[in-house]
Amino acid sequence: MLSFDLKHLIAFCAFTTFAIWIIVMNVTSTTFGFNLLSITRLWTAVGITSTILPLLTYWAWKFPIFQGWLVNVPYIEGTWKGSCISNWVDPATNITPPPIEMYLVIKQTLLSIHCTVFTVESTSQSIAASFGIDSIGGRRCLIYTFRNRPEINIRHRSQIHEGTAIFDIIGSPAALLKGEYWTNRQTTGRIQLDFVSRERADCFEVAKSISNSSSKS
Repeated sequence: MLSFDLKHLIAFCAFTTFAIWIIVMNVTSTTFGFNLLSITRLWTAVGITSTILPLLTYWAWKFPIFQGWLVNVPYIEGTWKGSCISNWVDPATNITPPPIEMYLVIKQTLLSIHCTVFTVESTSQSIAASFGIDSIGGRRCLIYTFRNRPEINIRHRSQIHEGTAIFDIIGSPAALLKGEYWTNRQTTGRIQLDFVSRERADCFEVAKSISNSSSKS
């Protein structure tokens, strides 16, 4: 699904343009009509709306005032901490590992979302990501396809692979992500993540430091 309500966004732009046009026409004492001056004022309004739109898509959409009627995408940007329980079996030991500490870092605008997962042994980057929004049932999901790159020194037992993850977004504001994943090496797992901070980590160590600092505050 689209990560925002396209119809509402188009309607917002049309309404904003019309309102600005009316204001410009009145401020400049321009007579309404189908004439060159009115059209020029309309293009001025379009230009102002075009300036406002990037502010909305990159920044203002996060404000609660726009949630619901204009924006239905959840605001989940930041660092999340949790664990992964996988059915993967280590070929060297024939043992399934214990729960794996992991951090999910989300970068988000109104029109896009990017997910990175850090563990002590690997990094995953989203290839494509979106939201599933059930406006009737109220369910909100984050869905993304990823490529996982284990550290070079462990690729003899854990190869680069692709997969898909889906999370239910729980809380308003969002406080918990709970879901599952599956990969092209026939592994699956369950994941649960708690929100830590709006700060976005760029590696496992930084994510762990952010989490530790947040728990102390």
